[in-house]
Amino acid sequence: MISIKRFRRLIREMTGLFVILNGFRRLFYRIVIGVLRLFVHADKKTILFNSFYGSSYNDSTRVIYEKMTRDQRFKGYRMYWLIDDFSKMPEVDPRFLVRDNSVAHVYYLLKAKYWVSNSTIELVRQVSVPRAGHVYINTWHGIPLKYLGGDELEQNFATKWFSQVQFDYLCACNDYDGQIFAHIFPRSAQQIHQVGLPRNESLQQKFTQQQVTALKQKLGVPLDKKVVLYGPTFRDFEVKHYQYKNASLDPTGLDTATLTRIKQRYVILNRSHYYVADNRLSKQPAQDSTFVYDVTDYPQINDLFQIADILVTDYSSLMFDFAILGKPILLLQADLQVYIKRRGLYMNPAGNLLPSFTSTSKLYAYLAELGTADYSTLSKQAKAFAAKYQPKQITATTEIIDYIESH
Repeated sequence: MISIKRFRRLIREMTGLFVILNGFRRLFYRIVIGVLRLFVHADKKTILFNSFYGSSYNDSTRVIYEKMTRDQRFKGYRMYWLIDDFSKMPEVDPRFLVRDNSVAHVYYLLKAKYWVSNSTIELVRQVSVPRAGHVYINTWHGIPLKYLGGDELEQNFATKWFSQVQFDYLCACNDYDGQIFAHIFPRSAQQIHQVGLPRNESLQQKFTQQQVTALKQKLGVPLDKKVVLYGPTFRDFEVKHYQYKNASLDPTGLDTATLTRIKQRYVILNRSHYYVADNRLSKQPAQDSTFVYDVTDYPQINDLFQIADILVTDYSSLMFDFAILGKPILLLQADLQVYIKRRGLYMNPAGNLLPSFTSTSKLYAYLAELGTADYSTLSKQAKAFAAKYQPKQITATTEIIDYIESH
């Protein structure tokens, strides 16, 4: 049996080996970038897209991409998508898919004049491809609520990226996020455009009842119950890959009367943050599959917004987007003080028109008693919240596409 002392030494040796190998890998990509730059030059008719660090095919960059593929002005352009797994994008011709964190990633960064991202696109194995000669457009992926970049309480390679990156065009929704972006992205402070987020343009028009019914049937959701969409953020200060269970909507522990009333009136759509998908609520033991539906892998979150009657979240920027629809938003903030201390918030949404609950039982008790008049009041609060943080008209997609054409 291996001793604890020997085990610890083995771990140190393995960690040291990993650091060395990672260093060699970064050196390899620096050499690749240097060599390819001698032969590969930016092409005005080549565009490279990605979403959430190359992990998915969604969000604002997908909206821009799909509109550009239909725009005759860009006929003949080659539009590539950076992704870590080609099977995630069956809709796109595989000839135009590029493997994330690969030599091909470097090649198409150099080849594409335009980079379009909602996160970061220019880093290959933590090595940055020089931006000179390229046009870098970033939509970002939400109005900031949590501390970002240099404001984060724990600094690392990822947080330092914010102060170093420079965009040519950065989307914002209003003065609130515009000022935060100017602060955390100091080299892009003059390139901020308050045009909203492309992904939110579809929320400016509500689904018809027929569309709502069709999607509910597709997901197997009952038509006669209110839909609660639960979309919490992650806790990057928690161990075990950001797992967090203390403030879930797990009804375990509720008194029988309240639980019965909740199940008679509501169903829950659980939308886990992509960092914690393996810990999603509907995969926890003893869940009632007729009460909790997992929609983490459903590709278009705006569709879920459209069929939801109520959003429950904590510190996620989803609340800013959902508010556009003018439907109730409830906050479950059982760990508020811990979250502020460990992660940091630019503001507490509970102090900005939205009701907050400190426990699951209190939230469920409120939902059980929620009446028509209360629903109307909550809807007015959501509309006021949207008016405070969203632009009156979202024009981002058209603005960005016109910008690309003129640059």
